Amino acid sequence: MRPASRRELLLIEAIRLFHRHGYHAVAVEDIGRAAGMQASSVYRYFPSKADLLAAAYYRATDRLAGATTTAIAEASDPADALRRVVQAYVAYAFGQSDLVAVYLAENNNLPDEDRHQLRGAQRLHVEEWMRLVETVRPDLPAADVRVLVHAALNVVTDIGRLGRFDRAEGYDTQTARLALAVLHA
Repeated sequence: MRPASRRELLLIEAIRLFHRHGYHAVAVEDIGRAAGMQASSVYRYFPSKADLLAAAYYRATDRLAGATTTAIAEASDPADALRRVVQAYVAYAFGQSDLVAVYLAENNNLPDEDRHQLRGAQRLHVEEWMRLVETVRPDLPAADVRVLVHAALNVVTDIGRLGRFDRAEGYDTQTARLALAVLHA
């Protein structure tokens, strides 16, 4: 089904095209054509291609924050929260693979102000994971916790990309296990 909102349709098509071809290879005309409209109509919803990219990043950040908040809220204790946060991140990465791929690849093409704001959101996400790991493993120095958190996040994105974010072979389940093993190393 196609979304009812033209803005939403443009964003979906932009994400898909940015993932498939890379930000620089995609023109506003390509996005408009994929959404079934003229390029001039795209500008009614997004002032520039960079604004489309920024909207994709804000979408990724919002969805990840929501998944993380839900995972923590449903947890019975800190260890359960950590497990759920990892599983939520894996589910997000594997379920939104076009969006995640763009998020991972196109950071340098964001407008400076958006890049700065989004880095702040990334830091908050890492700090949330660190807080959970520090609660579950109070014996670890903060520097070790930070390394383990970044390693676990990279396991998810790197293995996900390697396996093309394919759930059919159980890569998502295996990836979540690996990320948790890293956090408990």
